[in-house]
This record gives sequence, structure tokens and C-alpha cells, in this order.
Amino acid sequence: MNYILGLDCSTKGTGWCIIDKDNFNLIDSGCFKVDPSKERDTLKRIEIMMNGILDIVNKYNPCQIVEEDVTPSIQNSMTVKQLATLKGCAYGIALTHKIPIAFILPNVWQSALGILKSKGSTKEQSINWTNNKYNTNFIYKSEGSKFNDDDICDSINLVSYYL
Repeated sequence: MNYILGLDCSTKGTGWCIIDKDNFNLIDSGCFKVDPSKERDTLKRIEIMMNGILDIVNKYNPCQIVEEDVTPSIQNSMTVKQLATLKGCAYGIALTHKIPIAFILPNVWQSALGILKSKGSTKEQSINWTNNKYNTNFIYKSEGSKFNDDDICDSINLVSYYL
């Protein structure tokens, strides 16, 4: 199968999806979540995310990985450092499994799909875009809700843009 693994990585929740490159069908998706109040060690959370990604790679054997790139930010340099570490883990998995990997900045794929800050919540727009495109029922509760499925939808939309 020609599966593409999409990743929207963070140290609290990494959204992922598997999309069939040949027919654009959404095969599977999910989110690895770690509650930072229960696991305060960022490196341990990164390890959990990395192991989850590795499990998906081993299960689906994707021919391509597409990951949301890290947006540089001086104001949040610690977050950028943590995300860059997680990005390096995904890159290492791709290299050891000989899977090509592409990194795409969030503003690039979002603007291409019409997901714009000027239109309101980008989380809500991302979820709505996925639900409309793939006839799914991902959830948007409110902007700060931990029940939003935006991490999963961002990974799906990232791959949709890539294809």
C-alpha cells in the first residue's frame, strides 16, 4: 500500500493520520496524548510521542511521512526547542526506516486550504475542513478545550495539502 503518515507533533498531543496516496482515503487516525500535570518531564513526554510514532510506522509501513514544521519563535524559545527535539525524533525514525519525510510550515498548508486567522479560530476551521472533506465527525468544543480533535485534523489536512 502507498500510505502517507501525517504528523502534527507536540509534547502534549501528537495528532497522526494514515492516508492512502493512491485513492486519498483516510485509513486511520488518532492522537497520542500525555497530560503534562501527570508527566512533568518533557523528555519523557517526547519519548512517549516518539514510541507512538514508531508503532504507527511499524503497523502501516508508510511510503512517506509529512510533518508540520516548527515555526521559529523567540518569545517561546523553550517550546520551539522541545518541538525541534520531537521533530528530530520523527526525522530519525524516517531515516532508520528509509522513509522520505517532508516538513511543511503551518501557515503554508493552512492558507492553501483557506484556513485563515482572519476567519476566526483556525482549530475550528481545521476540524470543519476535515469533516467536510472526509465525511468525518471530529469534535470542536471551544477554543481552549482539551476535547478538540484539532491535532488529528491538522495531521489529516497537512497530508491533504501535500497530496
